Amino acid sequence: SNGSSANLVINNPAGVSLSAPLSVSGTVLLNRGSLVTNNYLALQHTASIGPSATGTFITGNVTIGHYIKGGRRGFRLLGHPFVNSLALDMIKDSIDITGYGGSINGFTNTTTNQPSAFWYDSLTGNDSLGIDAGWTAFTNTDGSLKNAWKEFNGIRLLIRGRPGQGLDGTPAGNGSNGTYLPQPVILNLSGQVHTGDQEILLHADKYPSYQVIANPYPSSIDLSLVTRNSNVAMNYWVWNPFQATMGGYSSIPFKSKNILPAFGAFIVKTNGPAKNTLLFTEHCKVNDIGSDSLPAIYTDDAYFVELRLET
Repeated sequence: SNGSSANLVINNPAGVSLSAPLSVSGTVLLNRGSLVTNNYLALQHTASIGPSATGTFITGNVTIGHYIKGGRRGFRLLGHPFVNSLALDMIKDSIDITGYGGSINGFTNTTTNQPSAFWYDSLTGNDSLGIDAGWTAFTNTDGSLKNAWKEFNGIRLLIRGRPGQGLDGTPAGNGSNGTYLPQPVILNLSGQVHTGDQEILLHADKYPSYQVIANPYPSSIDLSLVTRNSNVAMNYWVWNPFQATMGGYSSIPFKSKNILPAFGAFIVKTNGPAKNTLLFTEHCKVNDIGSDSLPAIYTDDAYFVELRLET
């Protein structure tokens, strides 16, 4: 029936098919049988799809809200859990996205039209040129060709706050002394979600290169449970917008427990053109809550040295 539910548990071997809109605020579990959404299922930003039993699956689109807290203007690394590619048009009602050409190319107009959304080109962001060389600005929000937000791929997106905030040159702050306070936003995205094991092939050139990988599930995952082959480096990076004054990369060993929330993304390094893979399984899903695309890092089980350039 049309309505809302805290949790949705599928225990019917014959499966379940939705016939009216249903909004879930808690957890969706597929214990037995599969779920046909008929594009009716919506997950609130507090919801997730938990570990699914072998042989179960979800067909049809799921609309999912992703909450990004306010208080600080900055970039985020974002991924999505969908089988299909997305267009940035899908989230333009939630945030301003700017780029060259302004509204001609689907962006919000500003005086400079400086880009605020970037995808990652692993062929240019290699070990010789450095990680930042790979960031490439989106040139349109329509999702065509290289402007598609692709499956398994993370992007870098500037979060200024709600639409209209931070476009006129006013600096972000605490809302006083001529500054503005970035407000929280909820991005609503839709597509067919991944269920079951997901093996991601990392395409690499002859040089060691970087890749920006999305959390493939609409659930928090523990990155220490991801299986990597020997051609993927032992450490990875996350972006923390609250580090220092403008944000910064943090390096973390794969062996350390680290909760990456839904819609989160992280950076890995591959060591050449040989087959490089990451295997995500339903067992990687956890109940720990990692909010705002930012990781919850646990380092009690590992010892390492970190050097940070703060300014």
